[in-house]
Amino acid sequence: MNVLLAVITVILVTITASGANIVFEGTPPDNPKTVAGYARRYPNPDSLAAFLVREGYLDAAVRRDSTRLVVDAGQRCRIGQIKWLGDTGSTRLAAIPFTQRNLEQSIEDRLAPLRDSGYYYCTAAVISISRRGSEIFPVVRLTPGPRLILKSSLFSGLTRTSPQLVARYIPIESGDTLTERKLEAAEKAAAAVPFVNFTPPLMLKPRAGYTDTDLEFVFVEKKQAVIAGGGGYVPEAPSSFVWHLDLAFQNLFGRGRQIRIKSEKREADRQVLDIGYTQPVFLIGTGSAGGRVATRDYRGRFYEFALSAHYRARFSPGFSASLGLSWRRVEPEGNFPSFSSFASAVTVARDNLDDSLNPSGGLSIDWTIEFSYRRYLSDSLSAQSAKSSFNETRNRLAASWFRPLVSNLIAHVGVGYVGFETSEPLPPVSELYYIGGPGTIRGYRNEQFTALRSAYGTVEPRLRFTSGYLFAFYDAAYINNRIIGAGGGVETDEFYRCGYGLGGAVIDRARSVRLSLAWNPDSPFDQPRLSIEFSSEI
Repeated sequence: MNVLLAVITVILVTITASGANIVFEGTPPDNPKTVAGYARRYPNPDSLAAFLVREGYLDAAVRRDSTRLVVDAGQRCRIGQIKWLGDTGSTRLAAIPFTQRNLEQSIEDRLAPLRDSGYYYCTAAVISISRRGSEIFPVVRLTPGPRLILKSSLFSGLTRTSPQLVARYIPIESGDTLTERKLEAAEKAAAAVPFVNFTPPLMLKPRAGYTDTDLEFVFVEKKQAVIAGGGGYVPEAPSSFVWHLDLAFQNLFGRGRQIRIKSEKREADRQVLDIGYTQPVFLIGTGSAGGRVATRDYRGRFYEFALSAHYRARFSPGFSASLGLSWRRVEPEGNFPSFSSFASAVTVARDNLDDSLNPSGGLSIDWTIEFSYRRYLSDSLSAQSAKSSFNETRNRLAASWFRPLVSNLIAHVGVGYVGFETSEPLPPVSELYYIGGPGTIRGYRNEQFTALRSAYGTVEPRLRFTSGYLFAFYDAAYINNRIIGAGGGVETDEFYRCGYGLGGAVIDRARSVRLSLAWNPDSPFDQPRLSIEFSSEI
């Protein structure tokens, strides 16, 4: 019984202390809510007095009066001037509350420009503090140390890859003064080298005297062959299987060159073959140039053969722009004229995602505008064409935004727009955009709808973990097209479609698998659209 009474007494005392009233007398603090909140969590007078001193109330007094905590904060001290020794005796007027955090931040603000000027080993120490009334006068000794000069860059982990090639991607050279800004830029640039994986952090290896240093970058080479693909079935025709296969040979001969072969079966009668070549080019900063040859065989509709070339310049790790030129020849089926098209395109991309494979935050934007001249061939003109040539414009915009919500729950919102501006009342079906399937509105067949213009988006909350994520999604799209109306004239056809579903992905640097099940409002629950996407280094 005595033990039980003792326990009850302790509990009552604790509850009483936790719920004790806080009374301010004399000079109240500038931040009474903050002080009261701390007192409720830590109702011990000594603890609260120490907290007040750290907040700049050097004359604070705290006592317990029955169930109350009586606080006399006194006048809050402020930093008058900080005297910096070792810096030509300069002084700085601070006029901010004298708290440990404010003093440390003032010192860090003074050290930052020194580090950014090459004094990488600079330090500061408070050697004395004096007080006059409510003003505090710290004296801080600065020790700049030697300026750090880069002697050489070392690249570890490279066996096939040319170190000289990798060095051209890093914006730092022998003889440069090392600053925080340059080191951050070098680390971001190393992470952006497309054919190797950078393993942070950078490692400084000072030489004797600590004025010269080597900078070591650690890389892991990517496998030379990567295979990616996907597949699914059409619920309306279970025997019909659609797929895509993407085979890339990267970093050929250790020079960053890449050959990519992509084959797709988008529907039972729609097949695509795309072969491309890319290599590093250093005309404006770091960049790449290449070309591709592609075909589209849409049986019963058209056959297309295309050639293109591009140059891409990366101005910073998160910003790039590219210029593309292309030529296409299209042979429609039936009594429709064939034509050729010449186009030039400009693309601007901005990306600050924190992880390119499994992001938890950041934004990526990709915008392309294309101008083209399309001309019907003179020997295949039909009565349906009032003009033989057209100047046309295309716009493509894609953006993805990621933001952490609670714990491992990540918000992902994606939006996109495609638009084809032409004066031809009914342009050929090969010139239209195809909407449906992954990338636009899941829950519908691949390329189920054709459109002149379409705006689409997705909301995809993700439960993120180290090697992948689980997700649910809701896709929606506005589709605008031109059709022949009941009276034989051209009419605008516009409608909305949506899809929803769930899935999961397992991802690492070498391989990934993504699986999803999708429905649309008209599809039976027991007939979801199954989509499987994978990639793997070989």
